[in-house]
Amino acid sequence: MRSLTPWDVKLEKRSLAQDIAKGLCILFVLQLHGIQLTKEIIYPFYAIVSFSMASFFFFSGYNYKDKGLPLKKLMGQRIGKLLKTYITWTLAVFVIMGAYFLIRKDARIEDILKSFLASVLSESGCKMIGWKLPISLFQHVLAPYWFIQYLITSSIIFYVSVGFCLKSLKKLLAVTVILSGISAIFIHFNIYLPWGLHVAPSIAAIMLAGAWFGRYRETFDSSKNYLLTVILSILSLAVVDLIEIGFPGAGVLGAGLLGEVAGPVEVVFSYLISILGSYFLVNFSRLIEKVPVISRGLIWLGQHTMIIFLIHRPIAYIIRDAMGLPHFISGDPLYIDHVTLSNLIAFLLMFAVMVPLVILHDKLKGRDLQSLFIRSHT
Repeated sequence: MRSLTPWDVKLEKRSLAQDIAKGLCILFVLQLHGIQLTKEIIYPFYAIVSFSMASFFFFSGYNYKDKGLPLKKLMGQRIGKLLKTYITWTLAVFVIMGAYFLIRKDARIEDILKSFLASVLSESGCKMIGWKLPISLFQHVLAPYWFIQYLITSSIIFYVSVGFCLKSLKKLLAVTVILSGISAIFIHFNIYLPWGLHVAPSIAAIMLAGAWFGRYRETFDSSKNYLLTVILSILSLAVVDLIEIGFPGAGVLGAGLLGEVAGPVEVVFSYLISILGSYFLVNFSRLIEKVPVISRGLIWLGQHTMIIFLIHRPIAYIIRDAMGLPHFISGDPLYIDHVTLSNLIAFLLMFAVMVPLVILHDKLKGRDLQSLFIRSHT
């Protein structure tokens, strides 16, 4: 019998339901970026995971562990890791896709440099320095990277305040109100800062809520009172959907936007949606755990959300280019009348290329998920 690696030990402590929940969320992101579906297909799916990005922030806080390290060191490790990931992958995409654009003669080197810098600075960052945002070649391939930018800025606020907030519910609520209020003020005065600094306080509030629920994990334990958990989960989803019906698109943190639909009150919507939606999603995922084939696929996706975030858009871009298909932009409709065969093939090809690359990434990192799949169905 082989000895356990540090990765195996880490897997032993993971929540499979949370992995499935994250798998559903990343699947929704892949769908939005890879293929448009009909109203009959997308609406039920959208009702369940429209809050995927808010849930990712919530789970980031939920998995917080007080390692007994000094705040400076704990924050340095987290922010350092995120920055390293961001810098490494943005540069990799810049080199690979920049060469691709040059070979195809889509742009000159000057255009590629400006486009890349504009994507890294973000639209709000370009406006701050008075730079008229150029047509961004990297808009399609670096679009999901806003998540890491926002996670970095929000994590700084989170780590500074999490120790204080976990001391009591009263302190958590007080800090949440202050942080949410700061973002609401920024939004009210139409102040948009680079790397999501204007919404970082409200996202940090979501992460703090996740940390609180993580401290009292019995909140997500459906084994103690199954009927009550089912009722509360359904009610949670109902509240989320009512918010979405009343203010379509509000509070879902799509593409990093906040306040675009309902203004400052959207900060409150995001907070509620992140908590209620994540609560429903984890308990819903406990049911999926019992379906072997589906759960295995979703667990795998949930285990690899970050690397999938980083590589799926460049892959999809090249595939759609090769097939002569248009690229998705943020203003495209959520659904279409019918799914064309060419778009479906492009979406499946994205998976066909992405999955082996993620497996190769695992091998290079020394990760072995086979034991996780075995444990989840024994």
